[in-house]
Amino acid sequence: MEVLKLLLLGSFQVTLGERALDRFDTDKVRALLSYLAVEGSHLQRREHLAGLLWPEYTQESALRNLRLTLYRLRQTLDKAAKQARLNISDSLLAFPDRQTVQFNPGGSVWVDVLEFERLWDASETHPHESLITCPTCIERLRRAVSFYRGDFMEGFSLKDSYGFDEWVLLRRERLHRQAVDALDWLVEHFLNQAEAASAGAARLAALENGRAYAQRLLQLEPWSESAHRQLMRALALNGQNQEALSQYEICRRILSEEFGVEPDEATQQLYQQVRQRKIGRVVEPPTTPLPAQKTPHNLPPQLTPLIGREAQLTRLNNLMFSYRWVTLVGEGGVGKTRLALAAAAAVLQHFPDGAWLVDLAEIGSEAMIEANPEIVRPLLAQAIARVLGIPLHAEEVPQKQILKALREKQLMLILDSFEHLSAAAEFILDIVTNAPGVTVLVTTRHFFYFQAGYMMRVDGLPVPDDPADPQAEQYGSVRLFIERVDRLSGSFDLSPDALRHIVQICRLVEGSPLAIELAAPWAARMPLDMLADAIQNDLLFLAAKMTGILERHRSMRAVIDSSWRLLTPQEQTALEHCTAFRGDFGVSEAVNTGVSPSELEALVDKSLLIRLAPGRYRMHETLRQFVAEKVEEIKNQPPQGRLSKPS
Repeated sequence: MEVLKLLLLGSFQVTLGERALDRFDTDKVRALLSYLAVEGSHLQRREHLAGLLWPEYTQESALRNLRLTLYRLRQTLDKAAKQARLNISDSLLAFPDRQTVQFNPGGSVWVDVLEFERLWDASETHPHESLITCPTCIERLRRAVSFYRGDFMEGFSLKDSYGFDEWVLLRRERLHRQAVDALDWLVEHFLNQAEAASAGAARLAALENGRAYAQRLLQLEPWSESAHRQLMRALALNGQNQEALSQYEICRRILSEEFGVEPDEATQQLYQQVRQRKIGRVVEPPTTPLPAQKTPHNLPPQLTPLIGREAQLTRLNNLMFSYRWVTLVGEGGVGKTRLALAAAAAVLQHFPDGAWLVDLAEIGSEAMIEANPEIVRPLLAQAIARVLGIPLHAEEVPQKQILKALREKQLMLILDSFEHLSAAAEFILDIVTNAPGVTVLVTTRHFFYFQAGYMMRVDGLPVPDDPADPQAEQYGSVRLFIERVDRLSGSFDLSPDALRHIVQICRLVEGSPLAIELAAPWAARMPLDMLADAIQNDLLFLAAKMTGILERHRSMRAVIDSSWRLLTPQEQTALEHCTAFRGDFGVSEAVNTGVSPSELEALVDKSLLIRLAPGRYRMHETLRQFVAEKVEEIKNQPPQGRLSKPS
């Protein structure tokens, strides 16, 4: 179902699906739609609306104008929705009686102001020690400010409707202040994070975020002295002292021109600190090894460094102290397990009874689970019991025995490769509910939604947009490729040409750590330009014969095939239809090929499509090639065997 989007933060914009609606007859129609949408939770009396928009008219004339404006609004929405076969005006505008009107959005409309305010209110009311150290609220505020394109209904005014203009002004001021406060908190969060971090990608990412939010804050309030100080700090922490000093001069000039004053003492002190280079880069400390075996655990030793995941590792560690159930979700080979193990090692000392990895990849066959879904919870309980050494007896179901055994424990469970056991998710909820000292970290390719847990998406490593990017060597995907090639060959000459081809390879595999690990050994067998061409022609050729690699991770084909087998026949058919698109595509385009919006979202939940924005999707090129090959195989099968799970 297509969604009507009403964008009021910034200039007035309305879209339906992918189409812009700009044929509103008058500004009064726009004003009425905006007011009803923003005040949608309240029943509006017609006399109030008429007086708001036509204060100089008699009540009879104002009500007549309101009826005409409501008719024009419904006509505009109906005309725009005709192609989508939706009766939007009836679903959005409710008329409980002859005296009242109410906006009734349901699920068919999205208003940026309402979403901004929802996120803001959730951050304000969330119980936390400090907002700027609360990862949940920081994430909410990041989403909120992403919707803030500009001031509320920027440039819009009804000169003959002072009541409406006053409503706009009051709302504009409040939303502006909330956006300013949100940006201020975000800058402080990321600058504090950068100051606490060691040198590396996590610090660079925090500084970049802090700098970007400080610049946005100055766009809203160029005279904000505290925002100028924040930007100076961000620049100085990144070693850009000259730029920080230039920012001070910009601040001094604005204050002088606008208010005839000099910067205050705090700003001048920061200026002197920057001049004396008392703020700047830090030195990378040595890698911290896995803690000694004082705390019990079965975490496998990591023989290679974790590269390019510094920011995600910091975030995950913070999440595990805010939530007792965190789920890492992402496509196969993206590095979920490795990230989970690194996080568990970092917080191991906080769990006296240890951290325990439960590998679920081989627990229960697909045919067994499909034939008897009720067996999933006992299977999970038995797997946990084996790892923790909990003896089970036949007189009581395994789940209850596990809950009793865990009730007084303080430990972490890492449930790895959970995708085929999603039906057992309620058992995880039982664990965190009944065992207050247990934290559960899950890795899966499939989304599943529970209010008690936190879902963290894990995507490929960052990749340069431009092969000629002078900072290309700093991106996580490029760093991983270089480290792996250098480790395997003993020496590696990173020439400008070599770097350009490495960037091309990382872009082709979209930063997938597994694909990079599989590609690196080939760099010793063929020139990098030939390797890039080979990957471009057939991404599925990547495979490994090295020891220490899980069988299901020995090739990209094996990784994707395991995801394919978990799909229903209908989802396999939908995925096949999506291969028609190279690059991104919209809902309406997919619907034209026979794929429903719900099927698109199901494929997103299973990490097989990427949602770029509401209503826009993209398929990984590796997956597109695999499905195309699979379809060719299926064409040669008997009709009853097509697009179905293997028996």
